[in-house]
Amino acid sequence: MSCALYQKQNIEGINVVVVGTKYSNKQSYLYRVTSFLSFCLLSIYAGLRTKGVDVIYASSTPLTVGIPAMMIKWAKRVPFIFEVRDQWPEIPIELGIITNRFLIKILLWLEKTIYRNCSSIIALSPGQADGIRKVLTPDSRNRGLAEEKPITVIPNSCDIDLFRPDINGSAIRQRMGWGDKLVLLHTGAMGKVNGLDFVIDAAEKLKGNNDIIFVLIGDG
Repeated sequence: MSCALYQKQNIEGINVVVVGTKYSNKQSYLYRVTSFLSFCLLSIYAGLRTKGVDVIYASSTPLTVGIPAMMIKWAKRVPFIFEVRDQWPEIPIELGIITNRFLIKILLWLEKTIYRNCSSIIALSPGQADGIRKVLTPDSRNRGLAEEKPITVIPNSCDIDLFRPDINGSAIRQRMGWGDKLVLLHTGAMGKVNGLDFVIDAAEKLKGNNDIIFVLIGDG
């Protein structure tokens, strides 16, 4: 089956099912919520149609990816591993992005429900793992739940073969007019949660130093 909402692709020998949910860092919060819900529905549909499922691996954010993961887990009766890349809803609440008390209660309930229904959890840092344990053990009555739930810390990593220190960067330095100056480079998302205000503050303090250049590449 192949359509705008559901496509099967083969990427480097791996069969991939792609659902047609539009998403961009430039979207409004309301549009993002719509995209999250759309992804949930389409993922449930795609997951239920997929045969030979051995394990479900869901990576958050957003937190709502746990909804189709739980649905497919119950239908297929297979293990569900939940990777927490950012601890939601704690981050958007702390940033003041989510302020509605009713919505906060729903999201906190959803977070705890996902943690309790997955087979194991992957966190990106020891501090994040501690935060997950606190959600699982709000009081002494549930302490055993966190002790039984496997939480593995696997830090962020990258494929170093993609980086080419052997390439001579003089051409781009000449084209951009950087010369031999120290270039401080940020590439990636530029949203409220990315903390670029620290970069701006540093640039402000160093604006009198003509030997340093700040380069920001991305959007959001």
